[in-house]
Amino acid sequence: MKSLVIILGTIFTIGACGIIIFYIITSRPDQSDTFPQAKVRIKEISWDVELAQTIPERARGLSGRESLDQNSGMLFIISKPARELFWMKGMNFPLDIIWIRHGKVVDITRNASPLKDNFKPILYKPKEPIDMVLEINAGQVDQYGIQIGDTVFIITKY
Repeated sequence: MKSLVIILGTIFTIGACGIIIFYIITSRPDQSDTFPQAKVRIKEISWDVELAQTIPERARGLSGRESLDQNSGMLFIISKPARELFWMKGMNFPLDIIWIRHGKVVDITRNASPLKDNFKPILYKPKEPIDMVLEINAGQVDQYGIQIGDTVFIITKY
């Protein structure tokens, strides 16, 4: 019985430490860490984007920033197609979210609102599995006429 309590206590402690470390890594608004850069084009419109490829990069995303330049954004790379959940933790402005699979727009979330309080996150999820997500300034999807089915081109900067 004592060994079971010790094992459960150890598992709980390790899990709690993992959650705390994950929160610390993803919560810091330190913008000195730079993301790899690329260019995304849909129709005739291009965005200079930062690539969020690792779990900590994807968790941090655009949080802590005050705004995005006009044709800037963030492209999240998902390792295998899934219906990933996104939330606006630490965001200060709304976004349009373009859900992408195999180089095609498969869903769009317009004007995703920033998280209002840390206890009730608003979760955003695509209608089908995706392998990339493009976050851009709110209103640009309508401004540029982006639609489901549009082709997405990624140009990696070297």
